[in-house]
Amino acid sequence: PGLVRVAPTNRDEAHAAAAYLKRSGTKTALVIQDEAEGNLYAKTLGEEFSKVFPDRAGHRLVGETSTYDSGQNSWKNELRWMTGPLCNQKPEMVFFAGRGVHLTHFLDALSNRTCPEQRFTVMAGDDTTNVTPFELAKAAGSGIDVLYTGLAHPDLGQKDNKAVNPAAAKQVRAGGLLDQWFHEDPREDGQAIMAHDAVLSAVQGVRMAAANDGTITGEAVTRMFRQMEHPQEVPGASGFISFANNGDPRNKAVPILRLRPNGSVVLVEVSAPRGEPPTGSDTAVP
Repeated sequence: PGLVRVAPTNRDEAHAAAAYLKRSGTKTALVIQDEAEGNLYAKTLGEEFSKVFPDRAGHRLVGETSTYDSGQNSWKNELRWMTGPLCNQKPEMVFFAGRGVHLTHFLDALSNRTCPEQRFTVMAGDDTTNVTPFELAKAAGSGIDVLYTGLAHPDLGQKDNKAVNPAAAKQVRAGGLLDQWFHEDPREDGQAIMAHDAVLSAVQGVRMAAANDGTITGEAVTRMFRQMEHPQEVPGASGFISFANNGDPRNKAVPILRLRPNGSVVLVEVSAPRGEPPTGSDTAVP
């Protein structure tokens, strides 16, 4: 009780992915999901995407969800044999609800598919950041377009200047403080930006609790998290943040990232669970 998170939830990522795909004209998708016991990451991604993608506008799932079990020794073979039916089903998008290490094996199998002339697009979650650039580049060179939802991205403010606080975004872009202090460290995985916004949220909670000679206690600060709603949202580098009563961020900005053939990633669009990310207020607490 009292804890909050600045990162988008798995549910948020699935909904933001579906919103982006619909805007981009994707009509059909097939879900591949890890059903290993205790893998809530895969379970939430798969179930939420399957729930929100189909609609009356013609967006539909192709067949049943294809499942594998990473808790079994057979999981690599399961993923390999899934590629055969894909050549016949021909979905416009494959939504992969599994860990990055599993995704690499699936992409490897898909790169050796029996229908090399057919191109595939695969969408995955933020655990894709754990895949090495070499593994991603190998997939990109095999007629597979790989997209994934990230936690944050340093170019988010340049893609949508209303979705992020300009002052915070400046510090995480090329030439900003993050680049100056940690020049050799990659920033595309969003972890540094998440840490920045977590501290910023805590600091804002302390400042709000201290206002009007308030007494600063842990309990007082956690109560302030519930008051971080427009116009008191957190002006983060990953987007503007407000918290629901359960501690999850409301309609958090979710970057849609695409793998380049050289293994690097590029920001495609800024999405959100409701389609469009929230914008900030001039009166937000600095």
